Amino acid sequence: MLVTKKTIIRSLKCFSILLVFITTVNCESSKNHKYINVHFIQSGTTFPISMDCNFNGNENEQTGNLFYKKITDKSFIDRFYNEYESLKVSSVNKNHPDNRIMAFVHYNDKKTDTLCFGESYGIMINGIRMNDSEKLLKMLKDKIEYEATNKTTEEILGSSEKE
Repeated sequence: MLVTKKTIIRSLKCFSILLVFITTVNCESSKNHKYINVHFIQSGTTFPISMDCNFNGNENEQTGNLFYKKITDKSFIDRFYNEYESLKVSSVNKNHPDNRIMAFVHYNDKKTDTLCFGESYGIMINGIRMNDSEKLLKMLKDKIEYEATNKTTEEILGSSEKE
């Protein structure tokens, strides 16, 4: 079987088109969100502490009842982003949630979004009250091991280093 110059050129063109397509798809899926910083108060805290939704915590800050986790798992971030993008503005004028969890969604191409969650209910995105989503709250709590915060700070830090 003879390979002609025309066949080689045609193959290179097909390969180039395929390469451009794959690169575009990969860039499109990863360009939106880089990582999520999550600051949260120890689960089950019964004294009247609430995070202000304007809280501007430092990375890796873990003191007393305040914990921090950085989420870089692209698969989780994509699922989380899709779920929170589907939230609708709440038509019910309730009090602000008792914020216990704050998530800062960092993007490559736009300003960081701030999400505030109550321990059991209540979601705000950039200061706007949204309809509750048990699925979104559970997803985030599971990822940050929220229920495990009844452990000591040293135990929490030990499990974070394993990720």
